[in-house]
Amino acid sequence: MMRYRNYLSISIILTLVIFILLALIFQQFYLRLDLSRDRVFSISAYSRNLLENLEDRLDVTYYLSPGLASRVPEIQEVHDLLNEFQRVSRGKLQVTVINPEDIDDGKEARPEDFGIVPRELQIVEGSEQTYATVYSGIVLKYRDAMEVIPLALNSSGLEYELSSRVVALGNDRKPSLGIVSGGTHASHRDYQTLIQFLGQYYNLQLYSPGDALPPSIDALAVLGYAGLDQGDLYAIEQLILRGKGVIIAAEGTAVHVDENLALEDVSDHPMLDMLQSYGIRIEPGWVFDSQNMEIPVQRQEGRAVVNRYEEYPPWLRLSASQVHPSHPVTSRFQALDLFWASPLTITGSELPGTGTAGSQNPGSQNPGEAQISVLLRSSPDSVYVSDPQSDPASAAALMTQAENRRGEYVLAAELSGSLTSHFTVLPDILRQRAVNYPRALSSADDVNLIVIGDSDFPGELYQTGGSSYNIIFMQNLVEYLLGDEELMKLRTRGGRNGRLDAPSSPLERRRILDLAYFTGMFAAPGIVILYGLLRVFRRRRMARRAPYFPESSDPGRGEN
Repeated sequence: MMRYRNYLSISIILTLVIFILLALIFQQFYLRLDLSRDRVFSISAYSRNLLENLEDRLDVTYYLSPGLASRVPEIQEVHDLLNEFQRVSRGKLQVTVINPEDIDDGKEARPEDFGIVPRELQIVEGSEQTYATVYSGIVLKYRDAMEVIPLALNSSGLEYELSSRVVALGNDRKPSLGIVSGGTHASHRDYQTLIQFLGQYYNLQLYSPGDALPPSIDALAVLGYAGLDQGDLYAIEQLILRGKGVIIAAEGTAVHVDENLALEDVSDHPMLDMLQSYGIRIEPGWVFDSQNMEIPVQRQEGRAVVNRYEEYPPWLRLSASQVHPSHPVTSRFQALDLFWASPLTITGSELPGTGTAGSQNPGSQNPGEAQISVLLRSSPDSVYVSDPQSDPASAAALMTQAENRRGEYVLAAELSGSLTSHFTVLPDILRQRAVNYPRALSSADDVNLIVIGDSDFPGELYQTGGSSYNIIFMQNLVEYLLGDEELMKLRTRGGRNGRLDAPSSPLERRRILDLAYFTGMFAAPGIVILYGLLRVFRRRRMARRAPYFPESSDPGRGEN
C-alpha cells in the first residue's frame, strides 16, 4: 500500500514538472494548430514577409475604451491579432494600448486628432439594451508617415486593414485611383459610399466628362458613359494602352432612378463602338433572371395604397456558381447584386451575351489579339429582353415573352494582352480643348481592361440588398488592376456568402426537391420503422437467452 502511494506521488510530481517545462518551452516557441479554411486564424505568409522586412520601427497605438472588451468579446480578437503582429515582427512593431479617458488634454494627442471618433455601440446585457459611446481605433506610425484604422471591433478583415496600411507606409504614397462619373445625369454623389470607402485605401481623383485624365493615374474606374464624348474616350483608351488598369461599368439602356425609373437609350454611343472594336459588345437590352432581388412598390388595393416588396427580374443576384472559379478577382467570390445589367457579347459568339465563366470557355481572340476571359454570367434561368421596361408591373410579362432566349449570359469580362487603338486620328474635340497629351500610343502588348454591363452596382442602390458585397467586389477589381493580387487575396481571406441563395440551376433545384421528397416520404419513415424492428428483434433475442427460473415450491409445505 505504501509503495502504491509513493508511485502515485511521484507520478503527480512528474506530471506537474512536465506541464511546467512545456509552459516554459511554449513561451519561447509559439505553436498553434489552425484547421480552419484558408487558415483565417493565422497570419498569412504575405503579412509575415511585410513585418519581417520592416527597415525601421513601426509604432501601433490602439485606443480602446475601458470595459469594452468585457462587453464585446470580439475585441479580444483585435488584441490577439495585434500581439501576433508584434511577435512576428521580432521587435520591429510595438503595440501600445491607451485608454482615451486617461489622456491629459492639452498635453497628449487625443484619438480625434488622428480621425478616430467615438462610436455609439448597442450593448445588450441580460434583458437590458443600452448604448455606449466607445473608442476602438488604431494608429500606425512609420518614420514620418501615419495611417489610421478608425474602427476595429473584431478581427474580420483586420489583417488586410493592417497589412494594407503597412504597404502604404512603406511605399511613401497611396496608389492613385481615378473615378469618372460618366452618365448623363450621374454625379459623384451617386457613388458617395463607394468613394468614402475607397478613399481609405487609395488617393482618389474624381473626374467628370470633359476633364483631362493625367497619365500618372494608377487605375481608372469609368462608371457610366452617356455623358462622355470622343475626347474622353480617347483619353481613357490612352490610359489603357499605357498599361493602366481600367474598369468600364456601363449598360446599353440606362435607368434614371431619381426620374421615376425613366429609361435612356445609349446603345448608339461611341463608347460601344470602341469596346466592340476590342471584341466586347454591350447589348442594348437587359438580362432578366429568376434569381433576383425584390423591389419596393406601391399597389392600390381598394381604397388603400399598400407598400410591399415584389420580385424584380432585372435586379440580379449572383452566387459563386456564376463566376470564373480560378480568376484572382472571383476565386473567393461571396456575392454580387446587379441592377438593370446588359449582357456582353464576345467576338465570335452568335447570340447576345453568350459564353460561360471559367475554364470551360476561357475566352476568344479579338482583332487586336487580346485575350478575353468571362468573369461573371447569369444563371441558366435568365432571359435576354431586347426592349426592356423598368416598370415592375411589366417585368414578369417581359420575362415570359423572352422565354425563347433563356440561357446563361455574360455580364462581365476581362480583356488582357495586346490591343490596337480604336482611333486612327486625334479627335477634333481635343484640339478645341487645347489639351496637351503625351505622345499618343497606337498599340500596346500588355493591357488590362474589365468591362461590366452595369454602372449602378457600385452606387447607392447596393444598399437595397442589405449587404456590402458590391463594395467588396469593386475593391477586389481595383486591387487586381493595381497588380497586388496577394493583398487582394488577403482581404477576401475567409470570406463567406451569408445569403441563403436558392440554387441557380433547374437541374440542381430538381435534385434537391427530389431528395427532400425521398427523405420525407421514404427515408425518414423507413429509418423509424427499421429502428422499431431492430428493437423488437433485440428484445426477443434477449428473452430467449435469459435463464429460466421455475417457480419455487411453498416452503411451508413439507414432504409426505
